[in-house]
Amino acid sequence: TKTGQPVQRFVSVDTGFAYLLGRFLGDGCTFRNNNHPSFEVDAFNVAFNTTTEGEHVRKMIELFEQSFGLTPNVIVSQNNTTYIRKASLIVGECLRRLVGSGFDTKRIPSVIWASSRDVQSEFLRGVYDADGFVTAFGELQIEMTNPQLITDIQSMITTVGVPSSRSQNRLYAGATHSSNFRSS
Repeated sequence: TKTGQPVQRFVSVDTGFAYLLGRFLGDGCTFRNNNHPSFEVDAFNVAFNTTTEGEHVRKMIELFEQSFGLTPNVIVSQNNTTYIRKASLIVGECLRRLVGSGFDTKRIPSVIWASSRDVQSEFLRGVYDADGFVTAFGELQIEMTNPQLITDIQSMITTVGVPSSRSQNRLYAGATHSSNFRSS
């Protein structure tokens, strides 16, 4: 670009890029930064817990540099959240087209479905790092409010050979539910 940081022309769909997409699926978003009013998105953002996820922030910065040749900005807010963010029309649009935008429309990218088991496993690791946790019983658990995405993630977990179960929980006194599944 003439005013921004150049972006690599090709991206390799490897384990690093798969992790980046998984983490982005859980904690990322694309948005309009108003730099390009004729485009739907022109920037991206990924959120992290400032206290516990410093290593994850460094890893994602490195993966954006390796995958796109782009160094995102780091913003530390007062509410214990660290963001990596960049105004990049190309990367923002790439992420939107691959993963979707908004929690209710995000999907597993077709390039991940078509990839090796190692790539799919690393994608799932990114999703777990974003939205998963380990229960008191030592099980991996993930919670999301997008029912189609949780179905897709459970299918991929089965594809890579990990048994899982699924349940649905009411989040609060309303119609919103979260789906979750456990893997042991």
